[in-house]
Amino acid sequence: MASPLRSSLSTFLSSPTPFRILRTISHPPSSPLPPTSPIYILDSSFNPPTRAHLALARSALLSSPTGSPRHLLLLLATQNADKAAKPASFEQRVDMMAAFAEDILISLKDESVEEAVAVDVCVTKVPFFVDKTRVIDESRCYLAPGKGGETAEQVHLTGYDTLLRILEPKYYGPEQSLEVLGEMFGRHRLQVTYRAGDKWGGREEQDGFLGRLRSGEVGIKGWKREWAGRIEMVEGVNEGGSVFSSTNVRRAVVRGNWEEVRRLCTSSVVDFLREVDEPIYVGEE
Repeated sequence: MASPLRSSLSTFLSSPTPFRILRTISHPPSSPLPPTSPIYILDSSFNPPTRAHLALARSALLSSPTGSPRHLLLLLATQNADKAAKPASFEQRVDMMAAFAEDILISLKDESVEEAVAVDVCVTKVPFFVDKTRVIDESRCYLAPGKGGETAEQVHLTGYDTLLRILEPKYYGPEQSLEVLGEMFGRHRLQVTYRAGDKWGGREEQDGFLGRLRSGEVGIKGWKREWAGRIEMVEGVNEGGSVFSSTNVRRAVVRGNWEEVRRLCTSSVVDFLREVDEPIYVGEE
């Protein structure tokens, strides 16, 4: 028999609904959060979740205004503009997301966070950021406090590589113009993690790109330089020169290097990978 989480995913996949909350893990347990703004959204393939994801989640939740509830969404797109659904199935990924959500809450206990915290395991059928912000707004699941039903501000936690994809005109129809991002940047924000590696350049190069966005020198059709004020660059996780990537986790699982997996992933995700009945990353190199 499928778990309630997997059953909810199956119902979502067979429905026309573009966005759904599959499960909420909260502290205190079973305590629904009152309306709060902003909400933080960690959108990833979670294949699998890593300590880099944990660092993003913790940084956002700990920076949330003191005295206000703190709300994080773990968001999985079942249609991805660039990545096929492999090697982990969507069912396995939502299981890992739920396990990861528990680890996020455990990690916050060490920080003496007194406010209520909730982490939602969510799925969407839309692949592009501009559509994700829209369907979350349209779901009316997240309302701002005391604003007559206005939806909460969204802060999307992304990597520098994802920022480049968001600003790639080829994704935006025959006009290939970023004008369609106006509503997103008008109401919501991006918190972008520096990416390590020669492919992305160093921190100076990544800051330079943001500077060109501010000055309007990027030459991207439809870009408005005032939107750059809605983008914040933050530090990622890089320990001893090793990148905390899902690719590195998958390779370590295949090699049976569980010490490396424990270094790269949180404890509940490691337990899932070791105990899962259906091997996930066999042959992944």
